[in-house]
Amino acid sequence: MDAAVSTTEGRSRLLSACHGYAVYANDGLAGEVETPLFPPDAAAPDFLLLRIACRGRLFPRFVSLPVGLVLDADAAGRQLRVAADRATLERLPVNVPVAEASTPDPPRPRYLGVRRPAFGR
Repeated sequence: MDAAVSTTEGRSRLLSACHGYAVYANDGLAGEVETPLFPPDAAAPDFLLLRIACRGRLFPRFVSLPVGLVLDADAAGRQLRVAADRATLERLPVNVPVAEASTPDPPRPRYLGVRRPAFGR
C-alpha cells in the first residue's frame, strides 16, 4: 500500500515539474509540455498544456492533455509517453479548463444621485 502511495506521489511530483519535457505518442514525437495546469489548492496538476506541431500549420497548436493519458514519465530523459496517437492529440481541445471562482464578484459601484461630468464642455 505504501509503495503505491509513494509511486503516486512521485508521479504527481514529476508531472508538476515537467516543463519542457518531450511528449511521445504511440506513433512518435508529438510535441512538448509548455506547462502543467493545477486546480485551485492542489499540489498535483490535472492537465498539461502541450505545444504540438501540426501538419500544414505554420505555428504550433496548444492543447490541454488530461494527466490520466500519461503512461510513463522519465525525468532523466525529460520525456513523457502518452496513451494516444498524434492525430488524437491534434484533436484535443485548445481551450484551457478553468475552475470557477469560489468567491462572488465584488459589488459594482453605484452612481445614484451623482452627476457624472460631461466631457467636451
